[in-house]
Amino acid sequence: MIIFQQDEYVLFELDGILDRKKGSFLQQDIAAIEPTQYTTWIIDLAQVVLMDSAGLVALVSSLNSANRHECRFVLHNPPQVVGLVLEIARLDHVFEMVYSDAKSSQEIVSLLSRAKSEVLVAA
Repeated sequence: MIIFQQDEYVLFELDGILDRKKGSFLQQDIAAIEPTQYTTWIIDLAQVVLMDSAGLVALVSSLNSANRHECRFVLHNPPQVVGLVLEIARLDHVFEMVYSDAKSSQEIVSLLSRAKSEVLVAA
């Protein structure tokens, strides 16, 4: 499920239905990464067509893991169905969500890297 790794970024790409099975795989992959090496965890949800409560639990658990390790956790292009589940659960403001036209893993990481640099320069 880890699709791309570059510098401090690691990107996971999910597709289809984010349910208990895929959520479990995500949690296993999250547990296997080295938080001192990867400080930004990106979950690309552009190809997810449905998310159930177990998928939501997997995202919350992954976010909690990132927070414990002081890592940035980003949901990239969550589709409307995922946004709706997050909104119903009142978690839509808990997650950092980024929307872009980036298609490749490299473009997504590059976009987030530029955004991080712009924030640092502005501060």
